Amino acid sequence: MQRVVVIISMLCWCLLAMNAPVFAEEEQAAIKDTPQDDVIQQIISHSATLSDAKQRLSYLKTQALVAQSLPLLKQAQWLHLLAIEQEALGKLDGAAASYTQAIHMLEPLPLSALLVNSYLERSYIVYLNSNDASLYCQDRNIALTHARKLNDPELLVKALSLNAFCFNNAQNFNVGLMLLDEALDIARANQLSNNRQAMIYNASATLYRDNGLHRRALTFYKQAFELWQQVDDTQDMFNMLHNLIGESVNLSLWQEADGYLAQMKTLVVEKSNLKDFKFKDFEFFYQYNLGQRWLFSYDFIEAIVHLKQAIALENSTSEAYFVHTSYAFLAIAYLQLGDKKQAIHWAKRFNDVSQGAHSKKDLQMAIEAIGLLGEGKTIDAVNLLLKTINDERTKFADFINNGIIYSALEHNSKVAEHQNRLLENQLEIKRLALNAQHDEQQITRLTLWLTLLLVLVLLSLMAFLYQSRRHFKHRSQTDYLTGIASRSYTMEEGETLHSHSRKQGQTLAVIMFDIDNFKRINDSHGHDIGDMAIRAVAQRAKHFLKQQDILGRVGGEEFLLILPNSQKQDAILIAERLRASIDDKIFNFKGIELRFSISVGVALSHPEQSFNNQVKSADLALYQAKNAGRNCVSFC
Repeated sequence: MQRVVVIISMLCWCLLAMNAPVFAEEEQAAIKDTPQDDVIQQIISHSATLSDAKQRLSYLKTQALVAQSLPLLKQAQWLHLLAIEQEALGKLDGAAASYTQAIHMLEPLPLSALLVNSYLERSYIVYLNSNDASLYCQDRNIALTHARKLNDPELLVKALSLNAFCFNNAQNFNVGLMLLDEALDIARANQLSNNRQAMIYNASATLYRDNGLHRRALTFYKQAFELWQQVDDTQDMFNMLHNLIGESVNLSLWQEADGYLAQMKTLVVEKSNLKDFKFKDFEFFYQYNLGQRWLFSYDFIEAIVHLKQAIALENSTSEAYFVHTSYAFLAIAYLQLGDKKQAIHWAKRFNDVSQGAHSKKDLQMAIEAIGLLGEGKTIDAVNLLLKTINDERTKFADFINNGIIYSALEHNSKVAEHQNRLLENQLEIKRLALNAQHDEQQITRLTLWLTLLLVLVLLSLMAFLYQSRRHFKHRSQTDYLTGIASRSYTMEEGETLHSHSRKQGQTLAVIMFDIDNFKRINDSHGHDIGDMAIRAVAQRAKHFLKQQDILGRVGGEEFLLILPNSQKQDAILIAERLRASIDDKIFNFKGIELRFSISVGVALSHPEQSFNNQVKSADLALYQAKNAGRNCVSFC
């Protein structure tokens, strides 16, 4: 077996050497004269002097032939260095191959820390590529078995912490906690670094998060962030901020979420000019978290803006899971806004690329429901969403039912610790065992009540979803500042009225108007006064509406008035009255007296003209009014 490994490694060295740049002759000579035990250290030292990952990887490749002549352990060290730089540059397949080759070399040799680290690092690559615990946990189990045989507390804590991530559901949650308790005991007994203790808190938080205990998860993530902040570990601080934002969103703690987003933005700005590849995806995750924050606080327009910005940066990150989740979040946001076409488009993008991403089941089912909606299967879509709610209820019930086991295991761990120290606690242990039996009976009764409560919650949730749909439909049709129609709703209704007018042989008039010199108002008095001016114009324009007319805000200070069954003279008369009502008024905003005017453009429909072209004609008339000196009405 070892001979096969050597032959394979020699072939790999040759391939690397063929593609590597020529190394300087004097440096080659220096390496040749260096004792074998010092060669790797010299390579490490020289690599550390290079400024970025690309240079370090290029340099390491030049050492392929040199490393080939070294013993297998030294060759594996070189491969480990190579894999680190490949991973830093996003070459995940290459990094996985390098770690695999190092593992093959090290397995026949005496057990070493390098072998354990190779398994752990390869598991992280598999996690990035698949997010599938059944795949990356294979390496972590092997690593932990090996680590227990070595006298290396720091390495054992690392293996225990990473292995705990593999036990994140109600059935094996207790195993993960036991591993973390063991890791924490070792870390404290050996006074290990903040970094190792932070890893334990991070893993603990993830277990609690995955089982719905978000407040405990938030507490542990805060502890991990504080420890990494003390050692100024930027990458892990950023990762913890990502987790803290997610948990704050889960708990609807919007003020806390905004605070963590502000800290994340600071890190993005600080690292944006650095060439180091490891900070390349900071902007992606910042936009992703902004999108997540606004999506779950029901501001779908803002969510779409940031999620699209995140997707535009998807090539900057190797974490495919979050890219795919962005597609799903976009689909849900568009559906909430009533844009079924865009919702189906992003749901298809999600399904096309997420086959290997192992997204959360509830998210997959929501996207499947959107797909069914696109196929016209409304009832099937609703049933699938109800099934999603039922699955979440079952998952929660499973966690509650298994809670007794977790509590007992945690308690028994504490009892065993006291028993080793003080034998006289045996009586107390027996009393606690009896209490545990009593607690089990109490929790059984509590579970029955919780089941009833869950049924009531589900009924309330269904009622809430119905009301929410009505609310968000109205919200998407209304301009948030003025309370009149939004741009999208105005254009949709205008198209409908235009089509109806054409069928009835009637004339449709549109009036476009905006505030003259609006920028001067903002610059002189501030944007809050500008907003008040916009609202005031909208309110005065509403006085000129008939029941079937539509008034909408289509730009910053620009409005569109749609008048069905109106002739030219009627439309011009209304436009002139509207202009005069603004010009004659002295407005008072927060004690500031302000006079301003509007310019107005009017256009009538023609049999062969589309509504969009009619709006363009009104816009052209508005432009003519501006050129005529403003504060006037122009007809086109």
